[in-house]
Amino acid sequence: MMPPPPPPPPPLTVLGILRGEDPASLPSRVSTRAPLCFQHLRPSLPTVHDSALPALARWAAKPPHVSLLASRGLFAAAWRLLLGPSSASPPLAAFAPLVRRYSQPRTHPAALRTFHFLRGHPDRYVADGDIPAAASLLNMAVDALCKEGHPRAAVQLFERWRREEPDSPPDERTYNILLHGWNRAGRLDKVGKLWAEMRLAGVRPTVVTYGTLIEGLCVMRRPDQAIALLDEMREEGINANLITCNPIVYALAQAGRFQDAHKRRSQDDDRAGHFADHKDIQYFLMAFAKNGNIESGMNLYSKMINNGYSPDQLTYVLLIKMLSRANRLELVVQMIQEMRTHGFEPDLATSTMLIHLLCRRNQYEEACAEFEDMFKRGIVPQYITYQRLMSELKRLGLVQLVQKLANLMRLVPHSTKLPRSYRDKEGEDDIEKRKSILQKAQVVSNVLKEFKDTKELDMCSSADVSDCYDIVQSARRCPV
Repeated sequence: MMPPPPPPPPPLTVLGILRGEDPASLPSRVSTRAPLCFQHLRPSLPTVHDSALPALARWAAKPPHVSLLASRGLFAAAWRLLLGPSSASPPLAAFAPLVRRYSQPRTHPAALRTFHFLRGHPDRYVADGDIPAAASLLNMAVDALCKEGHPRAAVQLFERWRREEPDSPPDERTYNILLHGWNRAGRLDKVGKLWAEMRLAGVRPTVVTYGTLIEGLCVMRRPDQAIALLDEMREEGINANLITCNPIVYALAQAGRFQDAHKRRSQDDDRAGHFADHKDIQYFLMAFAKNGNIESGMNLYSKMINNGYSPDQLTYVLLIKMLSRANRLELVVQMIQEMRTHGFEPDLATSTMLIHLLCRRNQYEEACAEFEDMFKRGIVPQYITYQRLMSELKRLGLVQLVQKLANLMRLVPHSTKLPRSYRDKEGEDDIEKRKSILQKAQVVSNVLKEFKDTKELDMCSSADVSDCYDIVQSARRCPV
């Protein structure tokens, strides 16, 4: 009978060695490795010094953990781990984190050098699965470059491969990766050109290929062309799925063509006459909110409930967002009550929308009550919500509510940053400060125009120079 394996080491033990004076002794001091232990260590890894990470990677003894070293920029240690003396060569996927990190801006030439090194040394890795090693290597490099925003460099690598490796032409996955890269870059012209080259090369497209093309057309608000492409896909015997159908439905709904969107959904053989998942409903709700079509949105919600669907939390959030934009307070309160009935407590987004809606309706006491209730539920309101509410309360002279909200915010740590798009309503003091700054700036400009030469400025009276200096310093002290 085999003895039971030794228990995995506690994460704190490993962490203590890594933070100690001799982290390199980890592999010798702790011989048992456990993936679960490594997962528990991950949240604490930012507190571990870089010099201890190579020892941790050697102890983990799993090539995918190279991503840990690459994420901290320890590329030399990652290379030593992969190419050092070992009983077996690592899989090709172990080099993927290195190539991905190298593909970031300003360092993507290093990704190409890594590709050429691996291409010239196929004995340094083991191919994954049944895919040829050359194809896997090319796809790995092209995928990393496209995901990091370098589709042009990926295409150049692709073209060079076709010239130098005529016996190993790129497969459909390579084309799919490049199509997706150009699609993310918004270059439909490049997508169309590559699509034509793919068909000319005799590479048969897959559902992923058509899904990428359809998504690009829908993003550019060309749903009719996407529908034609979907019909072409079906003619080639490729079945449609959510990847190909949902973007078309959403694009039609975004354009306000709700009947066409519902017709397209009903024509799907697998889901004829009804909505199949929450994603479909959420597409329509987002479009209804954008177009202000409240009646259609509520009818959709009623139909969903009557057909036995159970809404998720995001569905309720979208409904509340749609109703808040239309200032329908009574319906917003009703949706929140039904949301609680189905087991979902209002989250930060829901409560924030309700507070802003109450403020627009001048119901500040109710807004403060909801603000206080958020703290009772363990939710810290956004600082911008606090600022807007405080501004209105100060304007109305509601001193007690102002003090109450200020005391609540003092009890919890919170950010004091505001988005750049936020502009508070300017009062009379703000307008006067702005006018004063502009007047001072005009005075300084006139002085500089009069004394174009620095020698002339030196010849003027010290009183004039002092006055000019005081104006500049005063303008600097005034907040904009």
